[in-house]
Amino acid sequence: MKGAVIPEAEIKTLRELLGTRHRTHMRAGDTFHVDGIVTHGEAEVNLRLSDPEEQEVLALESRCDLVANDLQNPMDGKHACFDLLDTALSEYFESGRSWRPGLDWGAQTHDGVEVWLRGSVRNLALERAADALLADSDLDLD
Repeated sequence: MKGAVIPEAEIKTLRELLGTRHRTHMRAGDTFHVDGIVTHGEAEVNLRLSDPEEQEVLALESRCDLVANDLQNPMDGKHACFDLLDTALSEYFESGRSWRPGLDWGAQTHDGVEVWLRGSVRNLALERAADALLADSDLDLD
């Protein structure tokens, strides 16, 4: 997808904002990664929250169709995506980190704008350990 990548200065601001808004729910070492792209037809913003060991990694993806939402300014779509991600993150924290996003894209209306969301919660450390175990074993999985 060709478009304008969200600038690093704005990404830094978004990470700081998330850290401030959700500081009471953050654990030591939790970090946010945010990225995104804006085109003339779509805005996409992705968020990842992980602990230092990557034993709990929340990954959220959001997309906003600018044409379908009749948004003239692509930045409005980007902001709608970010607002939905912030709301989803709030649900995750308020549930004691038990809330799970849908694995498939699902439309949600946020402030009158339809934004699509999907995500996952994974234990990447465990996945790496399992991969290493299987790579070192003589198991024939076929």
